[in-house]
Amino acid sequence: MDRWSRLLILVWVVTGLVAGDCPSGWISHRDSCYFFSNHNRNWYDAGFMCEAIHSRRVTIDSNDENDFLAGTLTHFRGAFRSVSFWTEGTSEGSSDGSYKWATSQDPVTYNNWGKNEPNATIGDCFILRLDRTWQSRDCHSEQGFVCESSNIQKNCLPTEGPTLIG
Repeated sequence: MDRWSRLLILVWVVTGLVAGDCPSGWISHRDSCYFFSNHNRNWYDAGFMCEAIHSRRVTIDSNDENDFLAGTLTHFRGAFRSVSFWTEGTSEGSSDGSYKWATSQDPVTYNNWGKNEPNATIGDCFILRLDRTWQSRDCHSEQGFVCESSNIQKNCLPTEGPTLIG
């Protein structure tokens, strides 16, 4: 195989890894598509904005996903107005203060809480920080946010990047 053929295959593989089956403006990782918003919103409005583009605030199920998200946010740091980003996690409505993913109501099983976290006196929702840790926040405070959708449902997602909203 000549040098140009290898280069073409490498470009094709790398493009497939970045683009995956996600719409323009989204980033593929494993079985999900992620949209990293450069707008700051409260937890509720971030949820509405994600719903408008057929997704939800991000749920973080593993160390791999946590590292991917924080690494991507750090890599594109200059593009964002925030250093902390809403997740789908909340303890609202929980009598024992346990966290769940709001849309599915599933308990948060993987976590990467920062020191002295979670702290319900600060808030009922939580963020992912650039240092890869999670922190409690008041749900009404404005943070950046990440939307997530299955890349298997690509036909349900908009074909234009969601940077047009907000």
